[in-house]
Amino acid sequence: MHTDILDAHCYVFNHWVLGLLDERPKITSIKFELVPYLVRRQFLGLAGVPESLHEAASHATALANSMSAGADVAGPDDLIRCFSLVLPADGLYCARAKSVPAYARINREVATLPRSEYTPWPKLPEAPGRFRDSLIGTEVVLGSKVSIVKSCVGSHCKIGAGVKLNSCIVMGHVVIGDNSVIQNTIICKDTTIGAGCNINECQIAATSNVAAGSRLKDEQVGKEPAGADDYW
Repeated sequence: MHTDILDAHCYVFNHWVLGLLDERPKITSIKFELVPYLVRRQFLGLAGVPESLHEAASHATALANSMSAGADVAGPDDLIRCFSLVLPADGLYCARAKSVPAYARINREVATLPRSEYTPWPKLPEAPGRFRDSLIGTEVVLGSKVSIVKSCVGSHCKIGAGVKLNSCIVMGHVVIGDNSVIQNTIICKDTTIGAGCNINECQIAATSNVAAGSRLKDEQVGKEPAGADDYW
């Protein structure tokens, strides 16, 4: 037993579990209701599982068993199986983005991790001093004399000439005009920042438009989000 393990709140379910949620609308929490329910049922076959889901669950389990190294161990009644993955604290990175500050911190930390053959993002452009401790996505267009430090830039962005980004998170499909200086700011997807802006300590919602020459500090820009999906 351990009490020092971080729950990353990352769950992978077979598709038939979505049907189970439709059949049992009173289940409202993955962590406190759905996972404990599946753990309790895992050695009881399909008992307690709605009959309409029996075929999907049986097929999913048979497929998983056939691809598993332990296929010869699982019996025909083991139709619901639950597993957990415990990662060692050293050598691997795991964190939970449960708040905006945590999300920003995690992006900065990931940007400084060493690369490997499995790293999914491109290498930084070779320009000493101008690109450091950062991640830049695919299909990004960079103007001349751009500086990106301790920042993450999403795919399909257009960064104008002379732009300086420091400790920023720029999501996908963002356009930033020439000579803008942006620090400690989160810019959400499909946003346009005009030329010559100076932005510090801001959160800019998706699809926002910031006028050229704007001076912003410690502001939330854009529509009030109805939910997380609207904001990000």
